[in-house]
Amino acid sequence: MGREPAGPSAQVSGHRYEIRVSGRLPEHLYVVVRDFGGLQIEPAGTETLVYGAFADQARLCELVRLCGGLGLSVRSLRRVPEVGAGG
Repeated sequence: MGREPAGPSAQVSGHRYEIRVSGRLPEHLYVVVRDFGGLQIEPAGTETLVYGAFADQARLCELVRLCGGLGLSVRSLRRVPEVGAGG
């Protein structure tokens, strides 16, 4: 008792995610995406991959909305292992 159940935000916090979007992110927009802090952006053929850890679910959703606002369709969103995590 006295403990609140873990909500969706707790499930996102500190975890690393990969967001795959259709289309190539123009280089001049990299700074906009990187403003989220510590994100990596990698072109992958006709798609763009964005990797990073998010403070909470709201911040992750903000990036997904930003991608949509830039005309990029989110193809997938998945949690990925931490860099250097043993397997």
